[in-house]
Amino acid sequence: MIEKKINTFSIYRTSKVIRSLGVSKKYEKLLKEVERYIPKFNVSIYANTKDLRRFIRKIVGLCRGEKISAGRISEIITGKTKRIRGNTLKKIIEGKEVENLEVPYPVYNERIKLKVEERFEKALEELKQLTLSERKRLFISTYIAQVEREKFYLSRKDKLKKSYKLLENVEEFGKYMARRYKTMEFVVDMVEAHPYVEGRKTAVRKAVDRMGVKKLGEFIRRYIELDEYDRKLLDRFMRNYGRYDGIRFGMRVNGSEVVRGFAKKYRLEIQPTLLAYWCEDDKRVRGRLERILNSFF
Repeated sequence: MIEKKINTFSIYRTSKVIRSLGVSKKYEKLLKEVERYIPKFNVSIYANTKDLRRFIRKIVGLCRGEKISAGRISEIITGKTKRIRGNTLKKIIEGKEVENLEVPYPVYNERIKLKVEERFEKALEELKQLTLSERKRLFISTYIAQVEREKFYLSRKDKLKKSYKLLENVEEFGKYMARRYKTMEFVVDMVEAHPYVEGRKTAVRKAVDRMGVKKLGEFIRRYIELDEYDRKLLDRFMRNYGRYDGIRFGMRVNGSEVVRGFAKKYRLEIQPTLLAYWCEDDKRVRGRLERILNSFF
């Protein structure tokens, strides 16, 4: 990976994308490698190893200007402290040049957390400058474009509904999303996601941008009420629509009246909508998709 060669912490976002792709067994070595760079946001206490102490001793110097006391630093680098908290480690590395990937894992993990926090605050500032309608479009397109939603906090219907409602007040939305690193990442993705996710967002935006404010609100409300299992099928349908919108094939396809009706109601182009429907090879899957689309009437 290019990020590894140039020692950039953006490697963690690429690693998450690679893990989500379900690559074949011949890439098992790559999958094992990318797992090294995926942060563990639920880990906040680390063993104070020799390597970690050596690294801390190297970056703190004479401890001047540190956010924790010289005595506390001394306890850590002498090994008197056996376990070190993530917040303590963040105070030590914050503001310092820690861009090399070959650092002790606790440093890498907490550096990623710091980067997420920094980008989250910047993303909130950008969201404040946008209209409510645009925030809603970014919210739904980002959700549909996500590559890993298993056990994602917002996948729960009540949490998705609450976070969507809070878009009306960016301050309250920020407080709610700041409780978890994964939801902070989601907010960052709303403004600037990994290029792969941005591509998926762009495809979805071709659909949602055709909807007026009223239709957009209706679409999102009905989308939220779906089970996550059905949402994922609709997500694929929406992304496929975006891939075909604007392409002329020189032929016309036919399909279900339910699909046509969905396109008309939400102001989508008929042919790309039908093509997105026929992207599903399995007749049973198409039948389930029709039932989902029918629930939007």
